[in-house]
Amino acid sequence: MKSRKSNHATERVTQERRTFIRERLETFGQVRYDVVREAFPGTTNDMLGNDVKALRALGFGISKRIDADQVRVIVLGSSRLHEASPALVTARLQREKDKASEKAALGALGVGLIWGAKNPKEGNATSSAASVLPLSVITQQLTLLRQGSWPKEVQMKAGDITAFLQTYWMKAHRSVCIDAGTTPVAIAKVLSNLRLPDAEGLLRSLDVFTNSFPVLEALRDPQVSAQVAMLGGRMRKDTEAVSGELTRQCLDAWRLHLDIAFVGTANINFAAFDLACASEDEALAKSLILNAASLRCVVADSSKFRAVGVPSTFPFSSLNGRSVDLIITDDKIEPHRVNRIVERGVVVLTPSGDHVRQGHYTP
Repeated sequence: MKSRKSNHATERVTQERRTFIRERLETFGQVRYDVVREAFPGTTNDMLGNDVKALRALGFGISKRIDADQVRVIVLGSSRLHEASPALVTARLQREKDKASEKAALGALGVGLIWGAKNPKEGNATSSAASVLPLSVITQQLTLLRQGSWPKEVQMKAGDITAFLQTYWMKAHRSVCIDAGTTPVAIAKVLSNLRLPDAEGLLRSLDVFTNSFPVLEALRDPQVSAQVAMLGGRMRKDTEAVSGELTRQCLDAWRLHLDIAFVGTANINFAAFDLACASEDEALAKSLILNAASLRCVVADSSKFRAVGVPSTFPFSSLNGRSVDLIITDDKIEPHRVNRIVERGVVVLTPSGDHVRQGHYTP
């Protein structure tokens, strides 16, 4: 007969395994049985079958198929799409395509913070960036958050961010870090279309540090003006991110001080008020990147704000104004989620800014 302690350990491993599966489904659209077994030795087909049932009960539309090498694969959504058209793009690219307009808007919002205004006091975009960067939306949201019935904590945070940006946007040379994840990559894609030096603005050069190979790919073209530095470490093939002890040593050795950090998250846990991911190595990297920056930004589409679901296993930051300055998300975020975030002194920015203009906050 198993002891209570043994049962708790088994339940913990089951929870971690299901979190692992869920996050790979959300990122790549599928996960192979052998990948799960490599991460969780001793996992049986029956265990994985129960995992699938549990995730379906949470609302995930999951099917299973057999790959060409006879390995079973868990697929998010109908498997007919994969079976009928083997030449389709990878699941990760398909997921990006499904949310392309939302992620592009978030990317523009992020680059708006990086690029800045011709004159920070005016809050207007430079002519070269005016068509893609919603700078006036950023400044308007920060202004409104400093007023009205918003919690004192977020009013103070909005004031601090405004003061930082007024100084930061005067700098000719700037440094940022863009973390791994499909939403942070959207920032790099927008950034790749802008040219330096900005003829009518103040920005002359930009260093982008990253631990993401997709970010590196987006900025590798010689015509892209931003300079790119890849953080050292071990690459995780499932997320194409560099992380681990080597990354920590790299950041320690470089003694980086970043102007802005953009970090992705697998989910925002409102029960514990923390930000988390599926790997302890990536959690360490995200935490170190945030700690190295003056302005600490979390970039997440609204699907990360779930009412129910399996929380990620490894927190990398608490959700409060001492650890995070702002969250960039899309317009589909629910008002009551915004309320719970701003109560903790964290600014929320969206492409439209409607969540601020419409005064959703209710004490």
